[in-house]
This record gives sequence, structure tokens and C-alpha cells, in this order.
Amino acid sequence: MRILALMTFDIFRNSLGASLESLGHEVRYLGKFDAELLATTIKQFKPHMIVDMGWDIWHVNADLRSIAKVIKKAKLFHLYFAEEDWLHFARWSKRYCEIMQPSFVLTRSPLCIPAYRDMGIRATYFDVGCNPSFHARQSVHPSYACDVAIVANGNFTLGEIRYKSVYDLVLPLFDQPYQVKIWGRDWSGIGRFYPGRKAPPSFLQGKLPFDKTPTVYSSAKICISIQTCDDQLSNRTMDILSS
Repeated sequence: MRILALMTFDIFRNSLGASLESLGHEVRYLGKFDAELLATTIKQFKPHMIVDMGWDIWHVNADLRSIAKVIKKAKLFHLYFAEEDWLHFARWSKRYCEIMQPSFVLTRSPLCIPAYRDMGIRATYFDVGCNPSFHARQSVHPSYACDVAIVANGNFTLGEIRYKSVYDLVLPLFDQPYQVKIWGRDWSGIGRFYPGRKAPPSFLQGKLPFDKTPTVYSSAKICISIQTCDDQLSNRTMDILSS
């Protein structure tokens, strides 16, 4: 099957995209585009279906209504993976689906299925996993070797339990003699959310390209995955276990 994947982020291409490829499908990726380029690509590639997921850059930068018209005119099956459900259903998935009207939705939360049905969209539960061919065990890399590794943006007040997850799992490390490395945004400003606390400068490693995450997970003695919701495990939990 020829699948046109409207995906910008490497994390999407190396997860759902790569999984579709591993099943033998021919996948072409389109990240930065407009309605005209999409129509041209459809005409040239002749896909059997369109796939996209989560929150992507093109979801904001593109004119969703014009993109939806192109897909509808081509009479293509459109599969959308609502990876941000339920946390961002009202803020994002609902709005997106009201405009795009995908043929079918895979949602991370069973709680959202009735809402999709109310919009006239078929949906089923589909959780995240990992790509074991990408998140595979690697040799220890000296640049990433440490006692404890954390790969996550702060987002300290997001969801039900993220604040507590950081409080319980990360803050105690600030006072311990372990070699800790933290990759991601927001950590230098942690004191605004946890008064009196400051991440040691030696901990902060800045941004990490997604393709380096398996190396980090393989090089650290302990990897911590921060959780956000009571009823879901983060993607990174699966990736860490696979690496």
C-alpha cells in the first residue's frame, strides 16, 4: 500500500511511520507543504491513504481547511492518530478533527471515543509503543554516559501528575552526589515552579536530537521517564525499556 504520511517531526517518522514501513508499505513523507504541494504530491505518488498524528508543525502553519479540501477531493482515506488525547483533546484534537474530518481516528484515550462519534468520526483506542529497530541497545557513548539521565522538557504544570513526578523523581537528585544529565527545555527556570530549587548547572545539557535518544538511554546507568497522566505511560517509558 502507498501511504502519504504528513509528518514533520523525526519522532513521528521513526515511530508510526517506521512501523508502517516495516509492514511492507511504501511510505512517502511530507512535512513542509501547502494545499498546492499536497495536491501535486497526491497526483504524482497516487497514495492509497493519508496518515498523520499528534500535534505537528504543519497543523498550525498550514491552512487546515484547504488541506482538508484537497484530501476530500482526492477521495483518500485519512487516518489520524490523536496521540495527545485525552490531555489535549479539547485544546487540539477536537478542533483539528472538526476541521479535517478524518476517516478514522486512533486515540490514546478510550474516554475520547464517544466525543469522536458525536462528531461523526469512527474511532478506536490505540496506545503508544516504540520502534525496537530504532530504540535498540547501543554501545555506551562517553559523551552521554552518566549515573542518571532525563530526557524531557520541563512542562512542570502539565497534566495531573507531572508536577509531582518531577518533585518525587528529579528534585531529590539535586542534593545527591550522582552524575546527572538532563536534556530538554525549561529546566534552568525550575525555581519559578519549585521555589528555592535550582538545577545544578552541570546537570543541564540543552536540547537533544531525537536520533540521539537511544544512545543516551544505552549510556546511562538509570533513565528516568517523567509521567504526566494517571492513566497513561509516556512514550519515553517505552523507548527507554526498548533501549
